[in-house]
Amino acid sequence: MPEGSATSPKVECLSGTDTALIRVTGRIDERFEPQSLAQGAHGAVIIDLDGVTEMTSYGVQRWLLGLSFITRSYLGFIKVRPALVVQFNSVRDFAASGQLISFYAPYVGTSCTHYFETLVDLRRQHAQIRALEAPPATCPQCSGEAILDDLPDSYFLYASQQPPPTVPRAALRWVDGVAAALRVDKEIKGRVTALWLSGGLDQAPSLRRLATGLEGDVVVVAQGVTGGSPEGVRRLAPLFEAPGARFSLARVPVAMASAMVSEAKLLAAVPVHSFELDFQCARCGTVARREVQAAALRSDGDPASAERCAACGGAGALLTLPEARVAAKAAAVPPESSEVSEYLRSRRDAPRLNVGGDSATPNGSRFGKYTVQRRIGSGGMAEVFLATLGGDGGFEKKVVLKRIIPALATDSRFLAMFYDEARLAARISHPNVVQLFEVGQESGIHYIAMEYVAGWDLNAILKMCERAGRPLPVELAVGVVIQLAAGLQSAHAWVGDDGVRRPIIHRDVSPHNVLVSTDGIVKVTDFGIAKASDNLEQTPASALKGKIGFMAPERFREPPVEVDARIDVFAAGVVLYQCLTLKHPFRGGTDAQTIGAIINSSGSPARLLRPEVPAALDAIVLKAMANDPAQRYQTARDLQQALEDFMLASGKLMRTEQLAQFAQQLSVDVKALGEPSTHNLTPSGVASEGSASAVNTISVSLKHPKE
Repeated sequence: MPEGSATSPKVECLSGTDTALIRVTGRIDERFEPQSLAQGAHGAVIIDLDGVTEMTSYGVQRWLLGLSFITRSYLGFIKVRPALVVQFNSVRDFAASGQLISFYAPYVGTSCTHYFETLVDLRRQHAQIRALEAPPATCPQCSGEAILDDLPDSYFLYASQQPPPTVPRAALRWVDGVAAALRVDKEIKGRVTALWLSGGLDQAPSLRRLATGLEGDVVVVAQGVTGGSPEGVRRLAPLFEAPGARFSLARVPVAMASAMVSEAKLLAAVPVHSFELDFQCARCGTVARREVQAAALRSDGDPASAERCAACGGAGALLTLPEARVAAKAAAVPPESSEVSEYLRSRRDAPRLNVGGDSATPNGSRFGKYTVQRRIGSGGMAEVFLATLGGDGGFEKKVVLKRIIPALATDSRFLAMFYDEARLAARISHPNVVQLFEVGQESGIHYIAMEYVAGWDLNAILKMCERAGRPLPVELAVGVVIQLAAGLQSAHAWVGDDGVRRPIIHRDVSPHNVLVSTDGIVKVTDFGIAKASDNLEQTPASALKGKIGFMAPERFREPPVEVDARIDVFAAGVVLYQCLTLKHPFRGGTDAQTIGAIINSSGSPARLLRPEVPAALDAIVLKAMANDPAQRYQTARDLQQALEDFMLASGKLMRTEQLAQFAQQLSVDVKALGEPSTHNLTPSGVASEGSASAVNTISVSLKHPKE
């Protein structure tokens, strides 16, 4: 591999007073310069490994040598990816007497088998990890239960044997991020004094000065606090020492509540009225902050049973509920009736922070020329809003705004990925591809405006088919993939203004990224990890991005191969198989088993699961999923043509209205069974009323099985 390639290791050092952050990215191998770790490092040193994609055996040797060069008073590691957690578990002295502070744990949704990673912070979750218990997680794709995609005994081995990390105050800025300055607004109503907190506690000056002159009932309303750590919570202690005042807390965010659990003395001394939890609608997927009374959390009932979505009226669930219950049961109980309770009831509708964002965007607010209707989701990189674009004469058009979260607005890597998605999607103009309208920046916030698609994503339709016990009719399944192939072909055959063909390979074709509108039109979405020859953010061939179950076998082989249109053809074949059988042809119990099945077979005939599938159609599916790319259809057009020829020969042509009518009736029938007809987002953030997928496709970097 040539020097200067995208996988070359890179070390960046940011220094502060008596502290430094070392950010390492890329592939750590024999090219890694050990001395680079020591340049600019001093005092309390934090090493951020979020961007490390892989570490080879030679890389381990050079890494250990590099750690020995660092002169430091403290060493900590944050955002360690699963590939490196393995090194912590297996390589002696891999941490060189440093502390593991946070790491990503791999999870998979039990219902949708979606793979994702969630950050474990040992300052708050050490007790669970020490007990070799996987922290509870909710799948961002289906909002259902998720389980650890590994064995807790082995994955948490190193972390469970270490003491809880104790990060020096000077280094907290690197660990928790630079929080917004703490702001305190005081309101006096009758004999109640309310202190409304917003911003970050961790970087706040002493709050002792706020205690001066406080008396009577004082309620600290914390709903605007961002982040949370034991150190930040301890900063509140001097405030509660004011003589002559009776303190209580209200609307405590879960992150702050989790930190308070480790400060048991403070939590037990100050009564807590309520907590702030995220409520996610099971029908439309909208996530919104809700106030939940501490008394409701202390009982074993479901505090969300009476909650309804403000957008669609649907029922849903409270996220991070277990963490909130622990804090509620440990907190002091406020008086049953008080002036404070009356005050809080009177301020029930106070504006809340955006879920996942750093600044509030209330419904009905303006964002440039757009009017925000509601927030409909968020992912690791962006948050998504349904908005309208108005014009003269009562003109109004629904659009979807996808905005980079403020915390990443200065990260050049994320900006490059964000604009790659925009540039690639903007090139494609086809009725079977979601249309991009605009990319820009408003008040320092980068955004994409794209087509709003009313309908369902294909994953939601297949889930409803399972619930109703009714598979897609064969002609509808084939019709969906014909349109899917047409959309893919428009990307694969893209030609620039200079006449040069520059194929755009999707790389993440799956039912979640296939939309079906209420008119029966199929649209491909989420080109967020697509590959083109001139991407701003180049991705190495060895980096696996997308959903494991839909990756072509050549992507797991050595040496890594350059992706081409045939990997999308393979994924389209898997989608067709699922449409016909409601089963995945390669799915194993773990990612490793799934990869093994993909590498070693071409799947079994669909007729084994559904006998009415014609032999001619089965042959098309198996050819699309052929293990050898040379034996596959070479283009999406070839696959489209084969399916169209099959339909002509069978005499069962599909009209788009048939697909729309089937999906609409299916939705009605599922509701009659007592099951919610899911409405949510597509992975690219295009609102698809009827989907149950996440906002962002998660990119997964794995080692090849042979390494």
